[in-house]
Amino acid sequence: MVSEEQSRKIDLACLILFPLGLVIVFFLTIGGYNVGKDPEYIAVTQLVSAVVTMILPIMRLKNLFKAPYWFLILMTTNVYMYSVMLFCGFYDNIWWWDKFSHWYSSLLVSMVVFIALAVVEHSTKCISLLPKPVFLLLVFMIGFSFGNIWEIAEGLVDAFSPKAYMQGPIIDTMGDLRMDFLGAGVMVLIGALLTRKRGMGDIVAKSGIEEKMAVIGKKWDRRCGCEEEKEE
Repeated sequence: MVSEEQSRKIDLACLILFPLGLVIVFFLTIGGYNVGKDPEYIAVTQLVSAVVTMILPIMRLKNLFKAPYWFLILMTTNVYMYSVMLFCGFYDNIWWWDKFSHWYSSLLVSMVVFIALAVVEHSTKCISLLPKPVFLLLVFMIGFSFGNIWEIAEGLVDAFSPKAYMQGPIIDTMGDLRMDFLGAGVMVLIGALLTRKRGMGDIVAKSGIEEKMAVIGKKWDRRCGCEEEKEE
């Protein structure tokens, strides 16, 4: 069992080490060591990604979201997969890498959606228990929608930048969406297996935010009048 002091030290280490690797890659890109094309885009990506990797450690330090460390590692790995492999030229030279990264990202996003919906449903009486098929359908639809949002964002990058960083044939976009579809689908299958023998309470207990969400859930119940109806 990790103590509070040890946990804080680990969080501080994550806050420093997670972005440090991306900052190093940024300076390597500035020095012209990148294998991937478009060094300007690669450099900006490293800085943005470095900031993104700091969000979860900061939230842990501020007690806003005590995400499990396995969750931090998974999300940080996803960021590194995109940023560092962009620097290494994987997206330019390995034909299947782009598809794999879309599948993996969609899987992780759908996992976050699954946990979030489970936490919300478990923490309030005003939201009735969703039938399992409906719950899993929501996980799939929301998770898959993020893949579509990403493709739209890529189009906006081209629209507002002097160079066509993201421009590609429509067949490439459709291929990316297919992998997003598969990633969300795999998470639905995993979710179906998890909920087969476990209740939402067991799943939420491992999310690290059960206590905080319970307080928020009570506030929702009071605003909706659920507690008053129960007392009557």
